[in-house]
Amino acid sequence: MLSLKSDFSHPSVKFVDVLKLKSKEDLKNVADLLGVLIPSKLRKGEYAMNLAEAMLCCPKEWLTQLTRPELMLLQRLVDAGSGYVEDSVVFTRSTLGSFSLVIIDHYSAQEGKVRYMLYDELRKAIAPHINDVLSSKEQITRFTVEQYAHGIVNLYGFSPYLKVMDLLNGYLKTSITEEEISESLEKSLLIKRFIFNKIDPFRSEVCIASPFLWNLKDLDDKLHKHPEIKNLKRFSKKEVFEAGRICSPYLPCAAADELKEYMMAHFGYSEADVDDEIQTLWLNIQEDENVLSMVSSIVSSQVSSAQEQQQGIKTFMNYCDQCPRWFLKGYSSTAGFELFEKRELAKKPLRLMRSFNMDAANNKH
Repeated sequence: MLSLKSDFSHPSVKFVDVLKLKSKEDLKNVADLLGVLIPSKLRKGEYAMNLAEAMLCCPKEWLTQLTRPELMLLQRLVDAGSGYVEDSVVFTRSTLGSFSLVIIDHYSAQEGKVRYMLYDELRKAIAPHINDVLSSKEQITRFTVEQYAHGIVNLYGFSPYLKVMDLLNGYLKTSITEEEISESLEKSLLIKRFIFNKIDPFRSEVCIASPFLWNLKDLDDKLHKHPEIKNLKRFSKKEVFEAGRICSPYLPCAAADELKEYMMAHFGYSEADVDDEIQTLWLNIQEDENVLSMVSSIVSSQVSSAQEQQQGIKTFMNYCDQCPRWFLKGYSSTAGFELFEKRELAKKPLRLMRSFNMDAANNKH
C-alpha cells in the first residue's frame, strides 16, 4: 500500500519498480496466491521482473480471483485514466492494497475518505478484460459463493474448510452445484488469503479465518473455555448473506437498528459514520468478553448527563448482548446464557446450596 507522498506514487511509475519495494518473501506470497510459477532461486530483482511480466501479460488470470468491489473499483480507475477515484475507507484488508496494485492516499482518514490511483501499465493491461470478468456468469457465481463463505467465517471467526463447504452446499443447493462451489472457493483470492492450518496436539485441520480475525490463539483459548457449547449456532441464509457483505459486512442483530437510530439522534453521526462505528464496535465485541467499560467510555465521551449516559449504555449493551460472538460459536451473550449457563444453574441442587449457605452463616457466630 503506497502513499501519494511516495516517489513511486505517480501513475507513470513502472509496475516492476513498485514490486521491487516488497521483500522477496512478500513477492513469493503474491506469486503463490496468484498461481504464478516463478523459480524461487532467482534474486529479488529478477523475481520482481518475472512477476510483473506475468501480471501484465496475463491480467485475466488474477482479475478473475478478485472480489466484486475490488473489480468495480478497478473498472472506475480504468475509466478515470490517469486521474484518481475517491471512495470510503475499505474496512477489510484489500488485495489491491496488499499486492500494491493501486496507489492509496488516506488524504482524510478522519472522514473515512481515500483516493485511489492506478499505474498506467496496469490500466492498459486490464482495460480490455475488466468488463468481461465482471459480467461473466462464472464470475457472478463466484461472487455469490464468496459472499456466503465470507459471511460464515465472519459469524464464527474461523471455520474448518470442510465445514464451510458443507454449510455452503446447504445454503446454495437450489442454485449452485457442489462442483461450482468448490471451484469458486479455489479461485477466490479473498478465501485463499485467509486459509491456514490449525494444529493442535491431536490433528491438523485446514481452516478459513475471517479477514477481521487478528489473534487466532486468543480466540481458540476462549473457545475452549466454553465446552458446554457443542455445536455452532445455525444462521439463516439471509443472515449469512448479510454478514458476508464485502467489504462492509452487516452482522444481523435485532438491536442494531435501535443503536443506529440512537447514535444518529444523540451523537450527531451520519448514516455512513454510524455504519463504520457499529462495525468497529462489533469487532471489539469479538475480542473482549467484558465490554461494559468500553461502552461506558464511548457513551460518556458523547453525552454529559447521568440520565443520558444510563440510556446510552443500556442501548449499547442491548446491542452487545444480542450480537453474535465468535467465542460463543455464533451465539450472542444473551442466547448463550439462556441456552447453556441458565440450564447448568438449573441442574444444581437448590436445597443443598441453601443448606451450605445456612451452615456458613451459622459458623460466623
